[in-house]
Amino acid sequence: MSFNSVAPLEGRIALVTGAGRPRGIGRGIARALAEAGADVVVTDVGVGRTDLEAGGAGLGDKPEDLEESARLVRERGRRSMALSLDVTDGAAAATVLERVRDELGPVDVLVNNAGTGVGTGPFLELSDKDLAISWQVNVLGQVNLARAVLPGMIELGRGSIVNVASTLGPAGVGGYGG
Repeated sequence: MSFNSVAPLEGRIALVTGAGRPRGIGRGIARALAEAGADVVVTDVGVGRTDLEAGGAGLGDKPEDLEESARLVRERGRRSMALSLDVTDGAAAATVLERVRDELGPVDVLVNNAGTGVGTGPFLELSDKDLAISWQVNVLGQVNLARAVLPGMIELGRGSIVNVASTLGPAGVGGYGG
């Protein structure tokens, strides 16, 4: 993506959740926002969250991968912060938004990209724990971030919230209940 004239997001602060994967959508979104002129805060849950593990597969990515996402933003001449954020924790979301506001300014672009595939699969085989994790990350996580960012957007008189969902959002797939 390349913008030849005035960067359309110049002076804007964006926050992207789920931006730690080396070849993930979040990293790509962060890079595109930086190319459009935004300063970008990248977040991810990080590793070691055993309370959010299911079936032996933990959620989150390596801190160095998240820092690499921030470096790629800075490489494009924009400011960036790499912050650990568990989107299922509303208080943590509020704390991250306060820190961003103090260090960079108020967030006026939120991209809720964090998500998990935990809790998908054959419906009759899904555990309550896996379904709860899916709900907490994929639904409540977006609500928590929207609640944290909206007061600042209202104060600014502008803002955009983009919620990223899986391809199962528009239509279900046979055998998948989550």
